Amino acid sequence: MMRLLTGRLTEWIALGVIVGLVVLGSWNWASDVGPPAELSAEDLRTLEMLRALRDVDVDVELMMTSDSPDRWILDRGFDAPEEDATWMTDTEATLEFRPTSTAARTLHLFVYPFVSETVPSRTLTVETTVGSVDAELNGGGQLVSVAIDGELDEQVVTLRCDAVDSPADLSLGSDIRSLCLKLISVQLSS
Repeated sequence: MMRLLTGRLTEWIALGVIVGLVVLGSWNWASDVGPPAELSAEDLRTLEMLRALRDVDVDVELMMTSDSPDRWILDRGFDAPEEDATWMTDTEATLEFRPTSTAARTLHLFVYPFVSETVPSRTLTVETTVGSVDAELNGGGQLVSVAIDGELDEQVVTLRCDAVDSPADLSLGSDIRSLCLKLISVQLSS
């Protein structure tokens, strides 16, 4: 009798587990996101207009200021642009743009590192599809140049800082943002 009850209990537990798995699988399947929404003609025009804001001409200095239309090449890792430049506020940040000419071969970044007596330098690595460049930033405005593949339609450039610090942590002011450098301008050259 005990064996019969134990066998029935095992069957009920197994059946409960199977039903639970089916319900869980159905719930996950039902909650999947559906196909993307269709974009209207107006949405597509707006999207194309925004993409055009990331077009970059060769030999034109792009200012990374709050009133500059060129600021749209800034992506994640940057704070909101200010009147004079834009802070990189993470250890990794990204620039995204489309060169308007295949003659573009070099990207120049004019930066101003956040350094102090306690943090006298920062190491910046700039990475493209062609390779990467390491720069030791010691203060004042500095130019960092890196090769790019001008044949690519879309460029993604990654900036990596060895560390970020806030002025508050370094007893330099009340600003609590983590800072690496200020990106003053960007320029492509052939």
